[in-house]
Amino acid sequence: MNTPCLKRYKELRSTNSFVLENFENLKTGDVVVTDVQTAGRGRFSRVWEGSSPENIYMTFVIKPENILEFPFVNLTQYLSVVVNRIFNRDLGIKSNIKWPNDILCDGKKLSGILAEAKALGGKMEGVALGIGINVNCDMSVFKELPQASSISAVLGKNTDKEKLIKLIVDEFFNGFEEFSKRGFDFISDEYKEMCRFNEVIKIGGSANNGQYHFDSLNPDGTLCVKDENGKKITIVNGDILC
Repeated sequence: MNTPCLKRYKELRSTNSFVLENFENLKTGDVVVTDVQTAGRGRFSRVWEGSSPENIYMTFVIKPENILEFPFVNLTQYLSVVVNRIFNRDLGIKSNIKWPNDILCDGKKLSGILAEAKALGGKMEGVALGIGINVNCDMSVFKELPQASSISAVLGKNTDKEKLIKLIVDEFFNGFEEFSKRGFDFISDEYKEMCRFNEVIKIGGSANNGQYHFDSLNPDGTLCVKDENGKKITIVNGDILC
């Protein structure tokens, strides 16, 4: 794999959009970072509110040589484990993962991840793997976003944003080759320890929207739930609403 290379910008519409628009000129190992996003977005076309130069907005370029065997489906889960590990180990934050890839602390969102595929002529070329992290943004932002928080709000002090970016990039690529070979199996135990589930969960953004009883995580990282009749259902993608 190529040596990681950070490409820095003062302002972009979104780091994911930039990567997708310039995909042919980028390579695995490139990481696009911007101070401010003017049109950031999350999963299900949600707008990423509260853009601030005190936060982190970056996208990893993923262009694997063996497209057909690469575990794209678990890529956001891999990044969520990397970031949550750093939050716990290096920052002392007791955060957890909300399936499949949001990072929360005391029920409030610190980070969101969005993977977007790049295809050319119907052929998969790779993925723009973006992440936004609330680091040191002004607390006034959260008056309009009561379900969100920041690292500084949790710790009661500011965090070195540049040091955090380096930690994440280094940790991500340190395990990237092994993840590329093993997929979810590489992170399975750690991911399961980091995830939190209520006994009763409500699913949205899925072909199986509704209320279920949590059963387990499947070996491939998908979610196994039970309906009111005890029938097991696999949730491949979606959002846990409660």
